[in-house]
Amino acid sequence: MTGEEDETTIFKCNAKIFQFDTETKVWKERGKGQLRVNRTTPSVDDFGLASDDEGEKKAPQKKSARLIMRTDGTYVVILNTLIYREMMIGEEPTIRQLRFLAQDNGGLTNITVKVRIIHSAQTHVC
Repeated sequence: MTGEEDETTIFKCNAKIFQFDTETKVWKERGKGQLRVNRTTPSVDDFGLASDDEGEKKAPQKKSARLIMRTDGTYVVILNTLIYREMMIGEEPTIRQLRFLAQDNGGLTNITVKVRIIHSAQTHVC
């Protein structure tokens, strides 16, 4: 189980992630892999109630989304943060770079994601 069973991937691309080290004041590479934006997809019955693993009815969970990134090859999670309404995107986001604060180990950390563009004959695929 990956923890993504009740989620739908609404965006994915290859990327490299960097974390700002506050002690050395340097950006350090955290890894590269596939960055995904996942949205929860709770299953509900005709009455709008969700079921848990034992089949018990419960109120449906709120819709939410998160950024998740796993390394190439080993699939180790290197980013897993909720996307929230007040999330601030630093500076001017570009087509290839995104900077934001992410929840990490109980605190906030500065993250930069650099997208790797894959060129094809007719289109640009991210």
